[in-house]
Amino acid sequence: MTTRPPIRAVLVAAAALFASLFLVGLAPTIATTLSDVVYRRGDALEYFPGLIGQHVQTLLGANLTASLWILLWFWVILPVRSDQRMSRVALRALLGAVVAAVVATLVYLLWMWLPLGGRLGGFVEAFGGARGFARSVINIGSQVVVDLVFAVPLAAVLLWGWLRRSAASPTPASVPATTQEVSA
Repeated sequence: MTTRPPIRAVLVAAAALFASLFLVGLAPTIATTLSDVVYRRGDALEYFPGLIGQHVQTLLGANLTASLWILLWFWVILPVRSDQRMSRVALRALLGAVVAAVVATLVYLLWMWLPLGGRLGGFVEAFGGARGFARSVINIGSQVVVDLVFAVPLAAVLLWGWLRRSAASPTPASVPATTQEVSA
């Protein structure tokens, strides 16, 4: 059985992954709104809260799911260990990113399906028919893959480096002083 990395380290890696994905996903919306304000194209401040709300729902649905999956991947499914080679860690992370993208896409579609009462026909019609539904699934899945393909291996390699560094320099155990050492 393989040893697992400390849960605290994996939690930090997953939280950093989520925060980076969330901010990178939100940055274009903020930049577009700011350019609309600067160049006075419409009243950007009126539509900004609704736009941010849509993006937050989308980003939370896909990125939170992907980050939780990567947490499980790094800790349980294919744990990152300090004795592995960096190339192996990166390849395992890429595999995890692809699987996370599939899981996140399925969870996001489920998230979109539930408000429609669970009717598959209404769900497909909401996307503009079967062709629009397929295009949306491919669009969502490819966007999540693009978001994860660089961030997940980076998070895995940083976690691996932290594990190697902490394994190389163990903390010294505290040894109580004896009376001869104190009096000398």
